[in-house]
Order: sequence, then C-alpha cells, then structure tokens
Amino acid sequence: MKARKMISILLVSVFLCCPAFNACGEAAESAAPSAGGLADFGIDPEEALGKMKRRIGETFPPSGGFGSDRYELFDITGDGCPELFKCVTWGSGMVRTDLVVYDPADESLYVLDGYNFDYLIDRVEKDRIVIVKEGPHGYGDPVTKTYGNVKLENGKLVFIPDAEEP
Repeated sequence: MKARKMISILLVSVFLCCPAFNACGEAAESAAPSAGGLADFGIDPEEALGKMKRRIGETFPPSGGFGSDRYELFDITGDGCPELFKCVTWGSGMVRTDLVVYDPADESLYVLDGYNFDYLIDRVEKDRIVIVKEGPHGYGDPVTKTYGNVKLENGKLVFIPDAEEP
C-alpha cells in the first residue's frame, strides 16, 4: 500500500513540476486546426486530425503520446498545403517532448526527437514556425533554450537554430 501511495505522489509531482508536460499548451488554446488552408485542398481538418492521432498512436509506445492538444498549421513541404504540427510528450524515466509533423496531403508523419532535448512550438509567424529546443535534461548540465525553425531534409525533420536569440 505504501508503494502505491509513493508512486501516486511521484506521478503527481512529475505532472505538476516537469515543464515538458505542459510546455506546448502555453501559447495557444486551440485544440483543433482551423478549416483555413486544409479545406482549400479538399481536406477535412477533423479527418486530418483523426488520422494524425492514429499515426501518433502507431508511432509512439502505449505509455506515451500524451501532452497538449495544441495543433498548429504551417507548410513545411512547400506544396502550399499546410501540415499539422504537434508536440508529443512520452517516455518513462527519460520523459521528452518531440515535435511531430503530419502531412495530410500524402499522410506522411515526421518526428523530431532530440533524446535529452525537448522540441516545443513557440509560435507561427508569416513565413516560418518558431520552435524552441530546450535541454539537455537529465545530465546535470544547465538547461538552455535555443530558438529556430525546422525544415525537411532528405525526408527527415531538422532543427535549424536562429543566428540571434529573441
């Protein structure tokens, strides 16, 4: 009984104190993407969101894939159709937040996993999506924040740091 109580206290502490569990939801309250952009390509936003959630469930372990319900739209492939961006927090012991991008045009899923770094959505600007790389976590090193954006390179998401910090 004591072990269960201690585990419960530990889990509550992690959820309340760990920034990775709530960092993606701070800047925006929207849970689903707006119809703007996707509808122009004949894509139902709710259907695209459902497909993305299924792909996330297939990609991440059953113990993970939780986090904010915040989604952002931005075209990273250059085809004019915006992709869905989401932060996914997962793991056990080494909890991390990965950036997941879903392309509803061809149903591709891209993941940016920094192992001991978190990738968080900061904001969408006119010509880019701003991502924060935060870490390292778990090694006693000071945690830093690096702002930048992402691009697709040979079918993989790559973080590109800004030349100057905001």
